Amino acid sequence: MEVSRWEYACLMNKSCVICGRPADLHHLEGSRIGQGNNRNKVNHMGRRVEALCRVHHDAWHHDEANLMAKYHLSGIRVNAEIAQLYRLNTVGGNDDRSYV
Repeated sequence: MEVSRWEYACLMNKSCVICGRPADLHHLEGSRIGQGNNRNKVNHMGRRVEALCRVHHDAWHHDEANLMAKYHLSGIRVNAEIAQLYRLNTVGGNDDRSYV
């Protein structure tokens, strides 16, 4: 299966793209939430994300670039289906345009 399809399937099933455990949504570098980007006010559409379990989510925060390369992942841009499933805000301004 193509890697991007696997990434998308994991997002839609809320399962970790690495190990298959129940997953959280992880915003990738350049698409981050927090540190001035309030998740309730930022438009999430187009931001790159992955589904990661808590263990892999924490690891990603320490070494994202190397782990993305190791697992050949590129992230999936938030679309309407992902936004609805994860209850993400899709209106309002984006305070960080580096994800585009």
